[in-house]
Amino acid sequence: MVISPNLPYTLSMKKLLSIFLLIFLATSRISASETQTLGGIFLEVFLDIMEEFWIESHIHADYDVAPYATRNYYVGYKESTDKADKFYRFQFETGNFYFPYSQSIGNESRIEGIAWKFFGPVFEHVIYTDAREVFRKGRFPVDGNLRLGLTWNIINFNIINLAYNLQWTFWYGSRVLNGLCEGLILRSYPIKPLLIEYRANWQHIFTDGYDSSSHMFESHLEVGFMVGKHEELFGAWKYFKNGYTGSRLHGFSTGVRLHL
Repeated sequence: MVISPNLPYTLSMKKLLSIFLLIFLATSRISASETQTLGGIFLEVFLDIMEEFWIESHIHADYDVAPYATRNYYVGYKESTDKADKFYRFQFETGNFYFPYSQSIGNESRIEGIAWKFFGPVFEHVIYTDAREVFRKGRFPVDGNLRLGLTWNIINFNIINLAYNLQWTFWYGSRVLNGLCEGLILRSYPIKPLLIEYRANWQHIFTDGYDSSSHMFESHLEVGFMVGKHEELFGAWKYFKNGYTGSRLHGFSTGVRLHL
Protein backbone atom coordinates (compact mmCIF):
# COMPACT_ATOMS: atom_id res chain seq x y z
CA MET A 1 0.00 0.00 0.00
CA VAL A 2 1.29 3.45 -0.92
CA ILE A 3 1.68 5.70 2.11
CA SER A 4 0.04 9.14 1.84
CA PRO A 5 -0.51 9.21 -1.95
CA ASN A 6 -1.57 12.87 -1.96
CA LEU A 7 1.62 13.92 -0.18
CA PRO A 8 4.17 11.36 -1.35
CA TYR A 9 7.13 13.09 0.25
CA THR A 10 5.68 13.13 3.78
CA LEU A 11 6.61 10.58 6.42
CA SER A 12 4.19 7.83 7.40
CA MET A 13 2.44 8.04 10.76
CA LYS A 14 4.42 5.04 11.92
CA LYS A 15 7.71 6.83 11.23
CA LEU A 16 6.53 10.04 12.87
CA LEU A 17 5.58 8.16 16.01
CA SER A 18 9.00 6.52 16.09
CA ILE A 19 10.66 9.95 15.85
CA PHE A 20 8.58 11.30 18.74
CA LEU A 21 9.51 8.20 20.71
CA LEU A 22 13.20 8.94 20.10
CA ILE A 23 12.70 12.47 21.44
CA PHE A 24 10.90 11.15 24.53
CA LEU A 25 13.63 8.61 25.24
CA ALA A 26 16.27 11.28 24.82
CA THR A 27 14.65 13.57 27.38
CA SER A 28 14.62 10.70 29.85
CA ARG A 29 18.37 10.29 29.33
CA ILE A 30 18.97 13.81 30.61
CA SER A 31 18.05 12.81 34.16
CA ALA A 32 19.45 9.29 33.85
CA SER A 33 22.95 10.38 32.90
CA GLU A 34 24.90 12.93 34.89
CA THR A 35 28.09 12.64 32.90
CA GLN A 36 26.69 13.21 29.41
CA THR A 37 26.24 16.84 28.41
CA LEU A 38 22.92 18.25 27.26
CA GLY A 39 24.44 19.12 23.88
CA GLY A 40 25.68 15.58 23.41
CA ILE A 41 22.23 14.16 24.15
CA PHE A 42 20.48 16.40 21.64
CA LEU A 43 23.16 15.68 19.04
CA GLU A 44 22.45 11.98 19.47
CA VAL A 45 18.72 12.62 19.09
CA PHE A 46 19.32 14.72 15.98
CA LEU A 47 21.37 11.93 14.40
CA ASP A 48 18.68 9.37 15.26
CA ILE A 49 16.01 11.55 13.61
CA MET A 50 18.18 12.06 10.51
CA GLU A 51 18.62 8.29 10.30
CA GLU A 52 14.84 7.85 10.29
CA PHE A 53 14.46 10.46 7.54
CA TRP A 54 17.21 8.84 5.47
CA ILE A 55 15.76 5.33 5.78
CA GLU A 56 12.27 6.57 4.94
CA SER A 57 13.37 8.57 1.89
CA HIS A 58 15.77 5.96 0.46
CA ILE A 59 15.20 2.38 1.58
CA HIS A 60 11.41 2.74 1.45
CA ALA A 61 11.38 4.76 -1.78
CA ASP A 62 10.18 3.70 -5.22
CA TYR A 63 10.12 5.57 -8.52
CA ASP A 64 7.48 6.02 -11.16
CA VAL A 65 8.20 4.81 -14.69
CA ALA A 66 9.39 8.38 -15.38
CA PRO A 67 8.64 11.72 -13.72
CA TYR A 68 4.84 12.16 -13.64
CA ALA A 69 4.36 9.22 -16.01
CA THR A 70 1.47 7.50 -14.19
CA ARG A 71 0.94 9.76 -11.16
CA ASN A 72 1.36 13.43 -10.27
CA TYR A 73 4.71 12.90 -8.54
CA TYR A 74 7.92 10.92 -9.11
CA VAL A 75 9.13 9.49 -5.78
CA GLY A 76 6.75 7.36 -3.70
CA TYR A 77 7.14 5.45 -0.45
CA LYS A 78 6.18 1.95 0.64
CA GLU A 79 5.89 0.34 4.05
CA SER A 80 8.23 -2.48 3.04
CA THR A 81 11.03 -2.66 0.50
CA ASP A 82 9.70 -5.77 -1.24
CA LYS A 83 6.66 -3.83 -2.55
CA ALA A 84 8.59 -1.15 -4.43
CA ASP A 85 7.33 -0.52 -7.97
CA LYS A 86 10.78 0.44 -9.28
CA PHE A 87 13.83 0.77 -7.03
CA TYR A 88 16.02 2.31 -9.75
CA ARG A 89 15.97 5.23 -12.17
CA PHE A 90 18.18 6.22 -15.11
CA GLN A 91 18.37 9.18 -17.44
CA PHE A 92 20.20 9.73 -20.73
CA GLU A 93 20.64 13.26 -21.99
CA THR A 94 22.42 15.34 -24.57
CA GLY A 95 22.45 19.08 -25.12
CA ASN A 96 24.29 21.77 -27.06
CA PHE A 97 25.58 24.96 -25.45
CA TYR A 98 26.87 28.31 -26.69
CA PHE A 99 29.23 30.76 -24.97
CA PRO A 100 28.73 34.20 -26.63
CA TYR A 101 31.94 35.78 -25.32
CA SER A 102 34.25 33.18 -26.88
CA GLN A 103 31.76 32.38 -29.66
CA SER A 104 32.33 28.71 -29.00
CA ILE A 105 29.76 25.95 -29.07
CA GLY A 106 29.85 22.52 -27.54
CA ASN A 107 27.97 19.42 -26.54
CA GLU A 108 27.39 17.80 -23.16
CA SER A 109 26.11 14.23 -22.91
CA ARG A 110 25.35 12.44 -19.64
CA ILE A 111 24.28 9.05 -18.33
CA GLU A 112 23.16 9.13 -14.72
CA GLY A 113 21.05 6.95 -12.49
CA ILE A 114 20.27 5.22 -9.25
CA ALA A 115 21.05 1.52 -9.68
CA TRP A 116 19.66 0.59 -6.26
CA LYS A 117 17.76 2.92 -3.94
CA PHE A 118 20.46 5.54 -3.27
CA PHE A 119 23.58 5.05 -5.43
CA GLY A 120 24.48 4.58 -9.07
CA PRO A 121 26.72 5.65 -11.97
CA VAL A 122 27.25 9.09 -13.47
CA PHE A 123 29.15 9.40 -16.77
CA GLU A 124 29.66 12.73 -18.56
CA HIS A 125 31.37 13.83 -21.76
CA VAL A 126 31.74 17.50 -22.71
CA ILE A 127 33.19 18.83 -25.99
CA TYR A 128 34.24 22.47 -26.42
CA THR A 129 34.79 23.57 -30.02
CA ASP A 130 37.16 26.47 -30.73
CA ALA A 131 38.03 26.28 -27.04
CA ARG A 132 40.87 28.81 -26.83
CA GLU A 133 39.17 30.51 -23.88
CA VAL A 134 39.11 27.28 -21.86
CA PHE A 135 42.89 26.94 -21.56
CA ARG A 136 44.11 30.06 -23.43
CA LYS A 137 46.56 28.29 -25.68
CA GLY A 138 45.87 29.83 -29.07
CA ARG A 139 43.23 28.36 -31.34
CA PHE A 140 42.63 24.68 -30.81
CA PRO A 141 39.67 23.09 -32.61
CA VAL A 142 38.42 20.83 -29.80
CA ASP A 143 38.90 20.33 -26.08
CA GLY A 144 37.15 17.41 -24.42
CA ASN A 145 36.38 16.47 -20.84
CA LEU A 146 35.42 12.93 -19.79
CA ARG A 147 34.13 12.29 -16.25
CA LEU A 148 33.34 8.82 -14.86
CA GLY A 149 32.16 8.03 -11.36
CA LEU A 150 29.36 7.39 -8.86
CA THR A 151 26.52 9.38 -7.35
CA TRP A 152 24.94 8.99 -3.89
CA ASN A 153 21.53 10.33 -2.86
CA ILE A 154 21.59 12.44 0.32
CA ILE A 155 17.97 13.69 0.30
CA ASN A 156 15.32 11.94 -1.76
CA PHE A 157 11.98 13.75 -1.78
CA ASN A 158 9.89 15.13 -4.64
CA ILE A 159 10.20 18.75 -3.59
CA ILE A 160 13.96 18.46 -2.98
CA ASN A 161 16.38 15.78 -4.18
CA LEU A 162 20.07 16.20 -3.37
CA ALA A 163 22.92 13.94 -4.51
CA TYR A 164 26.71 13.96 -4.21
CA ASN A 165 28.92 12.64 -7.00
CA LEU A 166 32.60 11.71 -7.15
CA GLN A 167 34.34 11.16 -10.52
CA TRP A 168 37.65 10.70 -12.26
CA THR A 169 38.12 13.55 -14.76
CA PHE A 170 40.21 13.47 -17.93
CA TRP A 171 40.88 16.37 -20.32
CA TYR A 172 42.18 15.96 -23.86
CA GLY A 173 42.95 18.36 -26.73
CA SER A 174 45.11 21.40 -26.03
CA ARG A 175 45.96 19.79 -22.66
CA VAL A 176 46.06 16.21 -21.40
CA LEU A 177 45.07 16.33 -17.74
CA ASN A 178 43.89 13.95 -15.02
CA GLY A 179 42.20 14.72 -11.75
CA LEU A 180 39.27 14.31 -9.40
CA CYS A 181 35.83 15.86 -9.76
CA GLU A 182 33.28 16.22 -6.98
CA GLY A 183 29.88 17.80 -7.26
CA LEU A 184 26.31 18.24 -6.09
CA ILE A 185 23.08 17.68 -8.00
CA LEU A 186 19.96 19.40 -6.69
CA ARG A 187 16.60 18.54 -8.24
CA SER A 188 12.95 19.30 -7.65
CA TYR A 189 9.77 17.74 -9.03
CA PRO A 190 7.32 20.41 -7.82
CA ILE A 191 4.33 19.98 -10.11
CA LYS A 192 3.54 18.12 -13.33
CA PRO A 193 5.17 18.54 -15.91
CA LEU A 194 7.87 20.83 -14.44
CA LEU A 195 11.40 19.74 -13.43
CA ILE A 196 14.11 21.98 -11.93
CA GLU A 197 17.78 21.00 -11.68
CA TYR A 198 21.01 22.61 -10.53
CA ARG A 199 24.42 20.98 -10.91
CA ALA A 200 27.74 22.22 -9.53
CA ASN A 201 31.11 20.51 -9.75
CA TRP A 202 34.69 21.24 -8.75
CA GLN A 203 37.58 19.68 -10.66
CA HIS A 204 40.96 19.29 -9.01
CA ILE A 205 43.80 18.61 -11.47
CA PHE A 206 46.63 16.34 -10.29
CA THR A 207 48.84 16.70 -13.38
CA ASP A 208 52.31 18.12 -12.66
CA GLY A 209 52.58 21.89 -13.03
CA TYR A 210 49.05 22.67 -11.81
CA ASP A 211 48.46 24.46 -8.51
CA SER A 212 46.89 21.99 -6.07
CA SER A 213 45.10 24.83 -4.25
CA SER A 214 43.12 25.86 -7.35
CA HIS A 215 40.33 24.15 -9.28
CA MET A 216 37.85 24.40 -12.14
CA PHE A 217 34.24 25.21 -11.32
CA GLU A 218 31.16 24.58 -13.42
CA SER A 219 27.48 25.26 -12.70
CA HIS A 220 24.37 24.37 -14.65
CA LEU A 221 20.88 25.70 -13.81
CA GLU A 222 18.03 24.30 -15.86
CA VAL A 223 14.26 24.12 -16.20
CA GLY A 224 12.70 21.17 -17.99
CA PHE A 225 9.27 19.98 -19.08
CA MET A 226 8.05 16.45 -19.68
CA VAL A 227 6.74 16.37 -23.25
CA GLY A 228 6.11 12.61 -23.41
CA LYS A 229 5.92 9.66 -21.07
CA HIS A 230 9.72 9.38 -20.95
CA GLU A 231 10.93 12.47 -22.84
CA GLU A 232 11.95 15.83 -21.37
CA LEU A 233 13.04 19.05 -23.07
CA PHE A 234 15.18 21.48 -21.06
CA GLY A 235 16.87 24.85 -21.26
CA ALA A 236 19.77 25.88 -19.02
CA TRP A 237 22.22 28.62 -18.09
CA LYS A 238 25.86 27.50 -17.81
CA TYR A 239 28.90 28.98 -16.13
CA PHE A 240 32.48 27.73 -16.34
CA LYS A 241 35.51 29.06 -14.50
CA ASN A 242 39.05 27.76 -14.95
CA GLY A 243 40.86 28.71 -11.76
CA TYR A 244 44.20 27.70 -13.28
CA THR A 245 44.00 30.29 -16.07
CA GLY A 246 41.35 32.76 -14.90
CA SER A 247 39.02 32.01 -17.84
CA ARG A 248 35.32 32.63 -17.21
CA LEU A 249 32.56 31.63 -19.62
CA HIS A 250 28.78 32.23 -19.49
CA GLY A 251 26.28 30.75 -21.88
CA PHE A 252 23.08 28.81 -22.43
CA SER A 253 22.17 25.25 -23.31
CA THR A 254 19.20 23.34 -24.69
CA GLY A 255 18.74 19.62 -24.88
CA VAL A 256 16.65 16.50 -24.51
CA ARG A 257 16.57 13.92 -21.72
CA LEU A 258 15.19 10.37 -21.73
CA HIS A 259 14.01 8.94 -18.40
CA LEU A 260 14.01 5.17 -17.88
